[in-house]
Amino acid sequence: MSSSGGPSERECTFSLDPSRASHHNHPDSDLPDDDLTDAGVWECPHPPLEGRDRCLAHLEPAERPDDADETAWLRERLESTAGGGAESRRRKQFVGGRFEGLDLTGGVGVETNDTYPLDFRYADVDHLACAATDATDRLEFGMATVDELRLEGTFDTVRAHAATLGDCDLEHASIKLLDWRDASVDALALESADVDTVDLRNATAGTIDCDGATIDRGRFDLLRADRVRGVHATFDVVDFDSATFDRINVYYADIGEGDFRGVRANDAVFKGTAFDGAYFNGAVFGVSNWIGADVASGHFRDARFDQVSFFKADIPSAGFENAYLGLANFQNVTFEKADFENATLEHAVFRGATFRTADFSGVDCAGALNLKETTFADDVTIRPSPTAPPTETLVDLAGSEIATGTFGQSDRGWVFYDLADATVGHVTFEHAEDGEDRDGELIRHVRFLRTRFEHFDFRDSDGIDLKRTNYDIHSMYRAGDGDDPERDAENRAGQLLQYGLHLASRRVRSNGASTGEASTGEASTGEASTGEASTGDRTSGPEDARVTVPGTAFTLEEVPDPDTESYAEDRVAAWNSLLEIDPETLPTPNYHDQPARDLEYTYLLAKNGANVINDNESASRFFVREMLQRRRQYLDLAREADSHRRRLGHLIDYVENWIIGTTSGYGESPARVIATSAVTIGVFSVLFYALEPGLYDDPLQFGVLSIGSFVSFIIGGVTDVPDPLISLLSQVQAFIGAFFIALFVFTLTRSIHR
Repeated sequence: MSSSGGPSERECTFSLDPSRASHHNHPDSDLPDDDLTDAGVWECPHPPLEGRDRCLAHLEPAERPDDADETAWLRERLESTAGGGAESRRRKQFVGGRFEGLDLTGGVGVETNDTYPLDFRYADVDHLACAATDATDRLEFGMATVDELRLEGTFDTVRAHAATLGDCDLEHASIKLLDWRDASVDALALESADVDTVDLRNATAGTIDCDGATIDRGRFDLLRADRVRGVHATFDVVDFDSATFDRINVYYADIGEGDFRGVRANDAVFKGTAFDGAYFNGAVFGVSNWIGADVASGHFRDARFDQVSFFKADIPSAGFENAYLGLANFQNVTFEKADFENATLEHAVFRGATFRTADFSGVDCAGALNLKETTFADDVTIRPSPTAPPTETLVDLAGSEIATGTFGQSDRGWVFYDLADATVGHVTFEHAEDGEDRDGELIRHVRFLRTRFEHFDFRDSDGIDLKRTNYDIHSMYRAGDGDDPERDAENRAGQLLQYGLHLASRRVRSNGASTGEASTGEASTGEASTGEASTGDRTSGPEDARVTVPGTAFTLEEVPDPDTESYAEDRVAAWNSLLEIDPETLPTPNYHDQPARDLEYTYLLAKNGANVINDNESASRFFVREMLQRRRQYLDLAREADSHRRRLGHLIDYVENWIIGTTSGYGESPARVIATSAVTIGVFSVLFYALEPGLYDDPLQFGVLSIGSFVSFIIGGVTDVPDPLISLLSQVQAFIGAFFIALFVFTLTRSIHR
């Protein structure tokens, strides 16, 4: 096969009017005006085959010679460009051509000194394999259709604006610019490729694999793709603004600045990925996995996460303002500064997380906020603000460490704070912002149990009135008309702890998915005392890629939007359905029946904490409660004793404790000593009269005898009494009186000191 080609011979008769091309045009791939006729038509510059009026590229397949070799013909045409000049650009154009298979992996056997692209705009190519050379390192596929593309070597530019591409293998290639804006790609393989700039803005793709790739600048704005992978990939700067994915998997990647604002993905994995800056404002995710991610600066304002795990992630700066998080696992996450202001946290678990500063102002916790075993090293503000029923909120801070913080109440309903086993520093409790103190009931909605106090001062919180509860800090009450406010608090806490999971399980059922464990409301709750039903507890371990309610299969359209009326209606319906469940059947914390040993330890810690900050009144009252709980233990020990001797010993301890408590308020009440002394004097007066009524003519003399015996420091009294029995009782009273006088001096000194 040969082509005719003298200067006097005519050229191929094929022409293409871009304005009437069947392919969509693209402004950045328009043919140069110099290559078009005055009528705006491109005409083929290549000579026709012998006996034909068109070149090989523009002949219909049925009209081609049987021995036609497309690759050889194209190499021959490229040889004609060796001279360079403006004509070289035209001769490297195969616009609108039809190729079944081109194999340029062995080069083209010609060196060129031009920078014109090998131009396949509007072409239809079944298969193209190309190795980069001087003649082929710039490729143009604008508006073309390429079923299979394989590139090897180092390319300057590969453009495919608005092209239709099938399987594209660019593995290990090195490309300065890959510009496929508005293209449609079935599969793009960039494994281990090195690309300065990738531009897939507004493109549509089946799969994009970037495993091990290095991309300096990635522009994927408005991309629509079924699946994107980037395992161990490196992106210096990457934009995915408003992109949409079914699945995006970026395992252990390294991303400098990642802009994912407005991105939407059913399934996203950023496991182990490092971000210098991550911008996910307004993003929407069905299921997403950030396990072990390192996000130096994470911006998630207005984002929506249906199910997400940040387990063991490191996020020095995190902004989740106004975000929605359904089932969210923040266990063991390390934060420096975290802002969750006005966020919706349906069922979020922060167990084991560490914060330097955190702001939970205005959060809608959908019942409960799980901050168990969480560390707040510097400062934290918590002020829930539910936007839908229930209006009450439980903040579980059991086992947490709080250096400094402000815990506020909601304008809509009570916020319960459970600080069992916590370490509390400079924390203040505040009323609702509307200033309503609700009759000083705030202290009844805060529980301290085995809590360590490090410079915590009850006096710093205007809403904490310990006198209202007689310095009871271990109980939790629920305001209302119920006969048992402690049990009411337990039942309501159980409902609040279950509500987030119940809400999610209802969503599963309404979507027609299999209900599994979560849909029955029987998900693992951990310790009943905390009601924990954490996202993290339902994973199969730290390496689990997903955090889901069994049976869920969310799509983007089903990710709730808290700003919609339908979401508010769902919240109300879920809460009403939960209220129909007998609260006694739900796992509930225990607020009313704590072991005396735990309560003694609670008030010991409270007393020690009050002593450190010189809160003497509180220290005194806490000490009394400490001793009362110790007395309770003696009875329990007596019941459980395995011998009469031990039982007797515990009963003696009980009696001694009772006597000290009754007579002196455990050394804290001089008034009790005075009252007990008065009772003692009265009892002995009556006793003297009963034994020897004729001893004195005036009954008041018996009172004088009793007083004299009580205050005498000399055994035997101050009055010579002839009756031996009366004399003996007088001496006994003198001994008792000496004890009470000494006890009075001790308690008076102690009370003055306090």
